[in-house]
Amino acid sequence: MNLFPGNACQQWVLYSFTETIKVYMKSVLISIAVILLISCPAYGQKTYTLKFNPANGSKYEVLTGMKTKTFQNILGQDLEFNMDYNIHMSYNIAAEGANKKLNMTYNRLQMSMDVMGQTVNMDSNDTDSSNIASHAFKALQGQTMSVVLAPDGKVVKVEGMEEIMQRLGADEMQRQTIQSVLGEDAMKNLMQQSFGFYPEKPVKVGDSWTSAFTLKNPYIISGTSTYTLAKVEGTRAFINTVSSLKTDSTSKMTANGIEMELDLTGDVTGNTEVDIETGMPMITTVRQTLKGNIEVQGQKVPMASGIDTRITVTKK
Repeated sequence: MNLFPGNACQQWVLYSFTETIKVYMKSVLISIAVILLISCPAYGQKTYTLKFNPANGSKYEVLTGMKTKTFQNILGQDLEFNMDYNIHMSYNIAAEGANKKLNMTYNRLQMSMDVMGQTVNMDSNDTDSSNIASHAFKALQGQTMSVVLAPDGKVVKVEGMEEIMQRLGADEMQRQTIQSVLGEDAMKNLMQQSFGFYPEKPVKVGDSWTSAFTLKNPYIISGTSTYTLAKVEGTRAFINTVSSLKTDSTSKMTANGIEMELDLTGDVTGNTEVDIETGMPMITTVRQTLKGNIEVQGQKVPMASGIDTRITVTKK
């Protein structure tokens, strides 16, 4: 016997189909709601604008420590060169149009060089007047130079460094050594390491951005850095850095009147702890490695070097 005669059967089929559609749509809507709930934290994640913008008139104490190890093989003989130095400086921030000027005063300088078993120590606080090596550092103590930085951390100009170097009165070899550490190119390189991380737009935790750069001291080397905002804790942003380095085909340097060609590659890894409000990097640690060949008068000299740098900044 037919329990659903005529239109009744059609109505039942239509009703069942309609209810099935309702159940299906409800499940789809629930799934979409769950997806949106899960995704909301990512879409609503806070962004941070990182720019160099310390207050005019603010002051900072800066300690820079660097340890360098270089290995070379000359005519089958392995040679090791070590150089450690510490620089204590004061920053005084001033306005320079849309930029910021860092008036940087040398408070104390220390350097220790170990070359082929011979050690030379230099210290601006050395009271031993017979230590000629320290005389140049004593002349630097209390001297002020200036670096103008744009909000994106790029070095606009360096002022006063060449005048300071001219007043050193050191012998030529000593001047070259100090120039390699404290000269204008060296200072630009140090500023690049310290302030080259600012992103072009606001970023959130997990975001990465890249920046190309060229360093000169005393030879030209180029590279690309990738920065990642690893985390934010309170008022501090923590940025990780990975960079690649390479000399170009025309990279040369001159030492003691001898021209050298360089074919070097390397990498840099580092971490920077940044005050978000001012953009000031408060703690920076960098590890740089290089390896390759230096060609001197047709003779290739294999070399490798490692440089560990730590910069600590304290607001006064």
